[in-house]
Amino acid sequence: MRIKNLLVLVTGSLCLAFGSAHAVTVGGFTFSDNAFADSVNGMSGTFNSNTTSFITAITDLNEDTYVAAAGASSFMEIGFTDNNLVNDTGGDLVIFELGTLNNVSVALSLGGPSMSFPVIDTGFNSGLGFTLNAAVIDLTDLGVADAAILSSIVIGGANASIGLVGANPASVVPVPAAVWLFGSGLLGLAGVARRKR
Repeated sequence: MRIKNLLVLVTGSLCLAFGSAHAVTVGGFTFSDNAFADSVNGMSGTFNSNTTSFITAITDLNEDTYVAAAGASSFMEIGFTDNNLVNDTGGDLVIFELGTLNNVSVALSLGGPSMSFPVIDTGFNSGLGFTLNAAVIDLTDLGVADAAILSSIVIGGANASIGLVGANPASVVPVPAAVWLFGSGLLGLAGVARRKR
């Protein structure tokens, strides 16, 4: 009876792990569904958009809504509340842009001088027929310490129509390896307990 209860507990734990993990794939990058920008905390300069709300264009999960900086000196501060930016290994931030790749770059700042990052073609198109481009940023390039956590970042775009901003694409694993290891360990213990009988 104890073994049966233990197996039910393991199965329930694994179901909870499966049920709580959601993933969103955009342009070949996979994120947790809460990894996208949540707010626009401030703006300076001039922007254009194909929606009535700049905040909606940046925070929805629709790559066809976008905000375009009307000049190189236009910047907006975007925030992450559900899932902060973390400086991990590799790309920590992906900024998606709709366009044609003609001299397009995305500028980022952490309160100091901004740095420009070119966008690359993801090989996908948006529903509007634009090329879906991406700038993949390693926060180390901006001087952020390893494992540092950021809740916001300032972005702008030179000729860029920014549609989505996602954090930590490499951190998404549908079911963490630790869950599988824990579950298999419990099953092993159940087998040992059964043998002792």
